[in-house]
Amino acid sequence: MAQNNSQLGNVKPVILGGDVGAYALGLQFFEAFGVDSICVANSPVDMITLSQIFDVVGVQRRASDEELLRTLEEVALANAGSDLILMTNDDGRIGFMARYSDRLGKHYAMPIPTVDTIDLLCEKESFAELCVQEGIPTPATIAVNFEHADDPAWSAPVIDFEFPVIAKASSGEAYGKVAFPGKKKIWFVDTPQELEALWEALKDAGFRDTFLVQELIPGDDTNVRSLTFYVDSNDRVTLRAAAQVLLQDPAPTMIGNPVAMITREYPELWEMAERLLKVGGYRGFANFDIKVDPRDGTPYFFEVNPRIGRNSYYVSAAGQNPMVPMARDLLMSENVAPRVATKTALYSLVPVGLIRRYVTEAALRLVVGSNPTRGTFLGIKPALTCMFRRVGIRSFVEILYSPSILSSILGVRGFCPTTRPWRKQRQKRFSCVHRKPLAYYQRHLGPWPAGGPQGPGHRGSKLIGRCSIALATLNSGQTNRSKVGRTNGAG
Repeated sequence: MAQNNSQLGNVKPVILGGDVGAYALGLQFFEAFGVDSICVANSPVDMITLSQIFDVVGVQRRASDEELLRTLEEVALANAGSDLILMTNDDGRIGFMARYSDRLGKHYAMPIPTVDTIDLLCEKESFAELCVQEGIPTPATIAVNFEHADDPAWSAPVIDFEFPVIAKASSGEAYGKVAFPGKKKIWFVDTPQELEALWEALKDAGFRDTFLVQELIPGDDTNVRSLTFYVDSNDRVTLRAAAQVLLQDPAPTMIGNPVAMITREYPELWEMAERLLKVGGYRGFANFDIKVDPRDGTPYFFEVNPRIGRNSYYVSAAGQNPMVPMARDLLMSENVAPRVATKTALYSLVPVGLIRRYVTEAALRLVVGSNPTRGTFLGIKPALTCMFRRVGIRSFVEILYSPSILSSILGVRGFCPTTRPWRKQRQKRFSCVHRKPLAYYQRHLGPWPAGGPQGPGHRGSKLIGRCSIALATLNSGQTNRSKVGRTNGAG
């Protein structure tokens, strides 16, 4: 439901990219201002192409900077009477927007930092150096520069860390330009021999930027924290939000992307992160990745992303739509009062039953377990009304289709619809419904942890709808199922 922001009714969001993160941005703009968005992408997911809150403008795959600039200028010309905001959730596109900010700034407001700030804070190598300078914990890091890798005399520095170690690119934008068999977003390296094989693969693929090797911080996904900020044009932090990660995507190119989170408040982590933002002269949205060492509780800062993040909807779930302070700052030059997302919520892209199988901490299992599989769903009406009106009931059911999700909505265990006559007619258009077998997660994440639930659960847990945002609003410590609301909406 759109909030009361009538003064900003002329906003026209333009979103670069067509994945679930792009959909989340458009949904938040619609909820804040009641406006539709323009998606500029090569092949957006069907939850975007089938939604009436999006218009799609196509671009060629791997379009050049000049081609993309022309497309965005044409979009701006066609919407000359609107207040245009350009956003993305992709590192490469953020770099593109920053490099051409002078040209794009003539048409668009853009909540992004400058190129210099990105180089200082958002390149992982310089970020680690800044953390050390400011006395903020960060994993011990060794940089491996591939700039001269074509030289026969080149060799990687000696890694004197205890194995296993973590290896990852310093710049996501540079790493995204190379491709090779078995490519992963983050590498968990067990032996020096595996690391040498990685160096050879990167060299042969033409990677000529910097790769980092870091000490491995132990602990499972529940030790990871995500912080989100908005820094306004006056260098004031006007939005703070945080979440504890429960489960991350196991796919090789998606490792590090949370698929389940519980919103929290972390004042101490916010304070440390804001010190870094201030030193870097940061403006716009920022998203920090942090991991807490279970041995002594030390929070290690991994990186800051120069964007709001793929899972930005968790901020809305926690009670603060991030598009509101951003638009009021950039379009109205308003000194917005600082906002903190304090509402406790469970944000998930996978069925709750799957989360419970992998979360072993008793307190977390109790909170996740309080999410209902039947009963009263206080939060469901606005989202259902929005989706039915904007997508249509058939498209809505197709996009959301997952037996475990539908069983939660209907309060029925084992609910598994088998008759969907319209799906045969439109099968090719619903490629976004990636129903992965549970074995896919077992293969990547390992067997169920000791002490975890051993039963098969309801039959719906066998299929996973990967394109859904399942939002369960929880009262802190509340286990009375009749008091808990849950909203299911596409990505």
